[in-house]
Amino acid sequence: MRDTENEFVDDPYDGYASCPDTSRAYHHSSHENQLRWMQKSEQVIQEFMDNLFSFNHFHDAFAHLARQRHEIAFELKQKSEEGQTDNYGSFRKEDDHFRQIISAGDGEQFWKWQKTKIFDLTRELIAPLRMDSANKMDNRNYFENDILICLREKVVVDENDATYYCITIKFPKDDMIPAGIQHAATLTQIELFDFDHHSNRDMIRIEYTPVDRENTQGHLQIADIYYQALLAWRPANGVTRYLELSARLAYLLAHLLLVKQGNSGIVEWMLRGIAFKNGLALGKFNRAEGISWDFKAILTPSQPQYLDWFSTSLFSGWALIDYANPLPRFSYHYHKST
Repeated sequence: MRDTENEFVDDPYDGYASCPDTSRAYHHSSHENQLRWMQKSEQVIQEFMDNLFSFNHFHDAFAHLARQRHEIAFELKQKSEEGQTDNYGSFRKEDDHFRQIISAGDGEQFWKWQKTKIFDLTRELIAPLRMDSANKMDNRNYFENDILICLREKVVVDENDATYYCITIKFPKDDMIPAGIQHAATLTQIELFDFDHHSNRDMIRIEYTPVDRENTQGHLQIADIYYQALLAWRPANGVTRYLELSARLAYLLAHLLLVKQGNSGIVEWMLRGIAFKNGLALGKFNRAEGISWDFKAILTPSQPQYLDWFSTSLFSGWALIDYANPLPRFSYHYHKST
């Protein structure tokens, strides 16, 4: 067993949700509702495990968990940043564009713990077009390689000069995807407004992969390839293999954002449930990384690089389950007792 986690006395579930900022969703007794959220999550994962083999395909399993996410949001009175409870677990429809905005200024409690990392990773993506201390301003306004496209232009926003960058992530080349499956050429688009004299106004705008009927079926087919591989995984295949397969599915779903709100929770339920059912208990998320797995995916255009990060750095512990005894009920804390 590998376990390097810190113990938290006041919150027994601390570290098991990928983003500590989920408390933003609870406007009524935040700590109590966060505890109820994690307890509800354990119940949902157990039910998912009990019925796992009744879900023939990825979409069946995801839709089931999305319904659960929707119901829990209403039960716990969770609200999105826009104050919408109904968004949780609700599938995005065609031409239903979804954006998120992160400002460098104060406020925005939701982004507080990972804001610095989000901006750092975004600036790494635009590095080929940024001002260089040796070359001063690179004259190019366009950069493209195998994994992204980056555009740059000077703009004025509210009478303030800024440089606008637009980064488009290309769909990854993956040898697990058979030739002939139709999918989008690009995924998420990230925009950065980099102000010349007011860095506290710097802003990132993320627009997730558009939903369109032309590519949706292919995207679900690819997700199902990863899902079936996860179902077939056994401890003898090695923990790293499970984590790499999970990373492939997580990377795709972070960009596709199938539901308007609650996407990360659904994915985490799925990956922890399949792992536990097949003999692997995943421990806490490694908060020392300073970023959640979904934003890391969005800001890592290299899928192989993301797979490596996910499998080596995302979790701070894991344990194999002893099958000499009947499989225990799912618990986030299983690995602590082994």
